[in-house]
Amino acid sequence: MKRGERVQPVRVTYGFTLYTTDGARVTSWEVTGRGEEPVVNPLGGVQTLKRNFEHAMREAAWNFTRGFRDVPEVRRWLEERGVRA
Repeated sequence: MKRGERVQPVRVTYGFTLYTTDGARVTSWEVTGRGEEPVVNPLGGVQTLKRNFEHAMREAAWNFTRGFRDVPEVRRWLEERGVRA
């Protein structure tokens, strides 16, 4: 962000809980995404906020997909089932 720019930052956090097939909790974790596009036109603030929200959602989804196997309890759970992590 440049000095003097106005930004409507958005942060989205998703919470996940992994359960076994018999309902036992394996683990819980969170992933977060951010969107911080500057507001170029004050009349387009709502559209900028929408884009920031969509970017934050995509980033959080990517962080979940990329980091799923990095959660230690998930890795152990997968390995116990013969899935190579």
